[in-house]
Amino acid sequence: MAEDRKRAMTEESKEQKKVLQLYSAFGASLVLMLVPSAIVALVASILFLGVLIAAYIMRKGAEPSSLQENHMIYIIRTIWIGGLFSILTMVVASAYMLSRIDNTPLEPCSQSLMSNAAKLAENEDMMGLMNVIKPCMDGFISINAQVFMIAMAISALPILLYFIIRFSRGLSRALSGYRVANPKNWF
Repeated sequence: MAEDRKRAMTEESKEQKKVLQLYSAFGASLVLMLVPSAIVALVASILFLGVLIAAYIMRKGAEPSSLQENHMIYIIRTIWIGGLFSILTMVVASAYMLSRIDNTPLEPCSQSLMSNAAKLAENEDMMGLMNVIKPCMDGFISINAQVFMIAMAISALPILLYFIIRFSRGLSRALSGYRVANPKNWF
């Protein structure tokens, strides 16, 4: 009897260790997503996708109602619901940006572009296109910087907050060896 209890506790600690390892990868991907580098963002995205795939695999191999299954359901739902919210916030941010953006600085370049469009298209001259647009871009970006920053905050901050809250809640429960009360909740 004591040996069965000891074996059950060992299994639970192995299960808890697996869950914590996946939360570690999940946390690393969230932190890496904040680094302003394209390469790091790519690595973070691959790690994030890996966490999702690993959660599906670990959920499939887990005992029903186990700690592992509970947390895998929680992680999977966190990622999918976060993805849904990110689409929603990007649409709202795009609508905000498009309604407030000032295209006035682009007008001189657009006139030059229209007069040279046939020639540039015929030659497939991307560098020529860039040279026509480049003089207007600095003014366009500086005039619209605040709009871009607010749109970025609208699209990124709610998602970041959602992931931090869900990640913290799940990790704290896993560290204590507990299940999440209702892993299928949206929040």
